[in-house]
Amino acid sequence: MGLEDTLVENKEEEHKGLEAKVGFRDILRQIPPKDYGFIGTFSLASALIAGPAMMLGTLASYLFVYTAIQKKKKEPLTAKGIKAESYFAAISASYFSTGYHYFNMLGSIFMKGLVGFFVGIPLSFAMYFPLKYLLHNYSPLSFIKNIGTAIKGAYQSFKANFKNAYTKTLKYLAVPLLAFWGLVPPDIQAMAHATGGRLASMGVKYKIDSEIKDTRDIQESPA
Repeated sequence: MGLEDTLVENKEEEHKGLEAKVGFRDILRQIPPKDYGFIGTFSLASALIAGPAMMLGTLASYLFVYTAIQKKKKEPLTAKGIKAESYFAAISASYFSTGYHYFNMLGSIFMKGLVGFFVGIPLSFAMYFPLKYLLHNYSPLSFIKNIGTAIKGAYQSFKANFKNAYTKTLKYLAVPLLAFWGLVPPDIQAMAHATGGRLASMGVKYKIDSEIKDTRDIQESPA
């Protein structure tokens, strides 16, 4: 091995070392103050709808899962990814809180199972994959400039991932969900989802996100 090869290897190792030192806090410092303002406003609105515990629990779990997924894929954390998951958490907390409110108006466990498995869960996944794709790949401005491409990519993400997530949910989560809907008092289901059930929902999100076909392989536009 010559001197030139040694220098190249040293530079590569130095670069790897610098990458390894970039942590979650370092990425947070890269987010502009105006974006913190937007995220804070979004989160506050969500907290008013869903409650602070639901909002904060969802935010913490989404960021934790995002960090775990990036580590699994051996890809770096990015400010763009953290912003996307923060907005996603605010939207999800409001959606689930509102959804539980109307869902629990259903009287019997039979109706809950029917509506939950064949309306609520499919609808949730139908929004989950396109929304996640758009938040991670587009800013509001780039979405407006590339609206046709963005919508096409969002649809492709839905088409590529919906069936796998939905069939596995029916296969593995039907019994636990029926037990949750039937045994946990309706007025605390949203809170239970945000607190005690958070670990379970984190596991589900991690499984779903780890199996998502990479949206960047489908379509990507710089935010």
